[in-house]
Amino acid sequence: MTALVALVAVTLAGAVLANRALTGEGPEEAAGVFVKRWSSGDDAAAARLTDAPRAAAAALRANRRGLDGASLKATLGDVKASGDTATAVLSLRWRIPRLGGWGYDSTLRLRRSGDEWRVRWSPQTVHPKSTRRPGSGPPPCPRRAGRSSTGSAGR
Repeated sequence: MTALVALVAVTLAGAVLANRALTGEGPEEAAGVFVKRWSSGDDAAAARLTDAPRAAAAALRANRRGLDGASLKATLGDVKASGDTATAVLSLRWRIPRLGGWGYDSTLRLRRSGDEWRVRWSPQTVHPKSTRRPGSGPPPCPRRAGRSSTGSAGR
């Protein structure tokens, strides 16, 4: 009887681990999916992975629009978890039309609720010095060649 109980326990543990691997329930996986969707330009899908999808979607769209539709290459760095919270280092490299490249590092914060990890939305995810309300536009970027601090010509 104990052999049967042990077999069931091992099988159950294997199923739980396999499910975790397939569903990506850890903070690294959640952060990675967010980064992949944001980098691909699917701001709405990235926003749905946050704890404030409407605010995140508005801010992510406004930021990209304010940077003239810039493309983003976000790279996930170290992810450190402690209990039900985690932080991840992000390297953000924007390619802004007619302006060029702009890059900086940011921090992504995550929180576990039950079995699910979610990005804790904050405007500082987009830019660490952002004090703007969600949806109010992009953080300032460097001036270059007669362009404004928002990256749009003539404004």
